[in-house]
Amino acid sequence: MKVIVCVVNSPQFIKFQYKLLKKFMPVEYEFIVFNDAKSFSDYTNFNNPNLRNEIVELCNNLGIKCINIDNDHHQYTNVNASTRHTDSLRIMREYMDKNPDKYLMIDSDMFPISTIDIDKYSQYECGAIVHQQRGNIEYMWPNLFFFDVTKLPDWNLINWDIMPGCDTGGMTNQWFHKQKELRNNSIYFIKHLGSGAWNNDSIPDNVRSNELIEFLNTDSRNINGMFWCEIFDKTFLHYRAGSNWNGEGIDIHKNIINNLEKYLDSIV
Repeated sequence: MKVIVCVVNSPQFIKFQYKLLKKFMPVEYEFIVFNDAKSFSDYTNFNNPNLRNEIVELCNNLGIKCINIDNDHHQYTNVNASTRHTDSLRIMREYMDKNPDKYLMIDSDMFPISTIDIDKYSQYECGAIVHQQRGNIEYMWPNLFFFDVTKLPDWNLINWDIMPGCDTGGMTNQWFHKQKELRNNSIYFIKHLGSGAWNNDSIPDNVRSNELIEFLNTDSRNINGMFWCEIFDKTFLHYRAGSNWNGEGIDIHKNIINNLEKYLDSIV
């Protein structure tokens, strides 16, 4: 089994993912980092082109496989974050094609905070996914999924490209359409507490702690007492927008990340 992540910045996030996977992953696995950090100044690396090499060095020190993604063309093309993301996912899918296995994909700013129930995910022929819908178009969110590539039906239809009216992964609508009659029994739909739609009352009991409550409540991105961060499947904490896709800049993140690290340190 392999756990994969695509990163564009924040080596410290990789370090916490590494530690937390060791604690909360109950089966043997290989952790693989796809390094999409830019070697040129860019909003995703907070104008620090050294982050790409820092990620490589960190992975080498921790014994993590690091696969560098060729992304120099993004320096000369004015493409949005979803298009860039699609480019990276295409490379990751090619790797999965060549190395069929069970795969857990986590976002670059997502952290396990409770035991990951891989056995539960494995019971479903089509694995575990986060359902997205725009209008009448159903597709997968590409930042958290579990697939067994060796047995996933119609793996050839998994296409993370953009579809008109959707963001990254919209083209997985083709796969969804094919599986429509099977979905109730063959797909585990991952539920989550979505950004801006939950507060203290919604924190799952299995992860509730004073440290988590303090972190969530001190996040300056919260709106009207509702949390910006997300929790998926009562298991994964999603910091959200850690790639700086919304162009907020590093200053807004510094204090929040310091508080995040205090919480994560408390559970490692």
